[in-house]
Amino acid sequence: MSVVDEACNRQLAPSDEEDGFVNRKNFHSINTQVICDATLRVTDLVARWLGDSGYALRPWLMTPILHPATEPEQRYSRARRKTRSVVERCIGVVKSRFRCIDLSGRVLQYTPEKACKIITCAFILHNICMMYRLPLPDVPEDHEPEGDGPAPAPCNTSI
Repeated sequence: MSVVDEACNRQLAPSDEEDGFVNRKNFHSINTQVICDATLRVTDLVARWLGDSGYALRPWLMTPILHPATEPEQRYSRARRKTRSVVERCIGVVKSRFRCIDLSGRVLQYTPEKACKIITCAFILHNICMMYRLPLPDVPEDHEPEGDGPAPAPCNTSI
């Protein structure tokens, strides 16, 4: 089973289509969709704006129920949150390994296209670290999942 989530990566305001890179927290970023397995190996990556709630429910994609009302919906939501924590941990590990894409006040000083390549390289290097069984870095306790963003960015890079 693989799990999908997203991560915002701060970046310098681009000169073209600047408002298309402002996220819901009101800073410039590129959103990255990450799919990983239970071992934290990234199986797919798309560096551009995508939102959790914007995905349609499919037999192969379990999306959140925004307001679970029944007991089965509440059980589903709890199970989904537990499963999603795997990909959130993966994103935290990658951001801890490669601090240039972490949100701790740093900003990528490149064009959106180059920033997407840097983000993609960080996730590829993470997979190499996992393949060679390098120790996992400590992930700060305050790692916060990012959430939805409304606007598209101009690149689509997949692993």
